[in-house]
Amino acid sequence: MNALVIRSVFVFASLSASIGVAHGAAVPRVDGTRLLDGMSRTDNTPYADAERHAMTGYLAGVADTTEGKEWCDNGRVKPGEIDSEVLGDLRKLPNGALRANAAGLVTRILRQKYPCR
Repeated sequence: MNALVIRSVFVFASLSASIGVAHGAAVPRVDGTRLLDGMSRTDNTPYADAERHAMTGYLAGVADTTEGKEWCDNGRVKPGEIDSEVLGDLRKLPNGALRANAAGLVTRILRQKYPCR
């Protein structure tokens, strides 16, 4: 009987927590700060390596998905240059602006640097 009460309380608490989360403000999965910090890490821990690779892949995914729609390469830029230019522009943003969704920030930077004609 005790286990049943504990299980019921746990289920109720879990459901209550998920309802509260569902009504909260949307938080981006990756914001500008995480993208910038993750790609700029210089330590050699397994976590740092994983974060660097994940954020590099994230930036590449955003660039690949939006290329030809939001911005155009036109053969002018190499992949490594995209990374360094995006990071350079992210570093110029105030901390408050970096709290925004990283995909939107990356897309805006690429659109400004490489507009479609």
